[in-house]
Amino acid sequence: DGDVDVVFGDWSEGLGWLEHVGKFTYEPHSLLSDKSVYEAVAIDHDGDGDVDILSSTTGGIVLTENQRLRFA
Repeated sequence: DGDVDVVFGDWSEGLGWLEHVGKFTYEPHSLLSDKSVYEAVAIDHDGDGDVDILSSTTGGIVLTENQRLRFA
């Protein structure tokens, strides 16, 4: 939708994103409740034009792929 959203990942909250839905208003979405997330970055990993999320966890690197605003 062109709005700037926020991706977060940390050991206490897991992996998620905050969807910008209005003036200074964000809707939280949980993507990975695993408490082992250290860091997350938003990139277009597969070159399809949408943003995927790559996160580092205690178990390794996890790719959360954006499939038309549904992450899998």
